[in-house]
Parts: sequence; structure tokens; C-alpha cells
Amino acid sequence: MKRVFGYVLIILGLLLLGSGITPVYEKIINTFPYFATFNSLVLMVSGIIFLLVGAFIMRGSSSGRQSNEVPIYHGKNVVGYRRV
Repeated sequence: MKRVFGYVLIILGLLLLGSGITPVYEKIINTFPYFATFNSLVLMVSGIIFLLVGAFIMRGSSSGRQSNEVPIYHGKNVVGYRRV
């Protein structure tokens, strides 16, 4: 579940970062006048913050379970497993 939340934050951060670019910002203001209250710099900084938080969450979540056993080799053959 942490991975999904991390992905959502990264996508939201990219959208906010992209909306802070001047041509995109002007089109958003013309379409939705409510967003005129937000400065483009504020949108870009909040996008960077969302990206960093999402990346931190993604880094902290594990990709899977690690095996507790490692193989014991004798030449090319596996002769047993050792618990770590």
C-alpha cells in the first residue's frame, strides 16, 4: 500500500511541477480562474516537495521478501542451504 501512495505522490508532484511552467500556468488560469490565487513558484515548490516525499516513501518500502536461506555450493552443484 505504501508503494501505491508513493506513486500517487510522485504523479501529483509531476503535475504540480508541470503546472508551474509559465505557458501551462497561464492556460490553467484562463480555464480555471480559481487557480489565480496560487503563484507559479508556489506550485513548482510544492511539486518538488511532493516528488521528494513520494520518492522517500518509495525508497522506504521493500520490493518483496528476501529469502532466509542461501545456497551452499560444492563446485557448480548446490549441496545444501544455510539459514542466515
